[in-house]
Amino acid sequence: MPTPAPSTPPAEAPRRGGRSAVVAGWMLSALVLLGLAAAAYAKREQVVQAWPASARVYNALGLSVRAAQ
Repeated sequence: MPTPAPSTPPAEAPRRGGRSAVVAGWMLSALVLLGLAAAAYAKREQVVQAWPASARVYNALGLSVRAAQ
């Protein structure tokens, strides 16, 4: 019976950026989402004019908006 070769653990891939890159990615994602939410709030009347169905979402959130004409 042949003797099995000793197993060696695979070499780890080099890390690029590490944890700080992950944190920066999450922060950037949060900033983008906050920016979109702020724009949707500030321009809610224009959003409802362009997309009348969005008035239901704004009303559900307690942000009254004039109905699109």
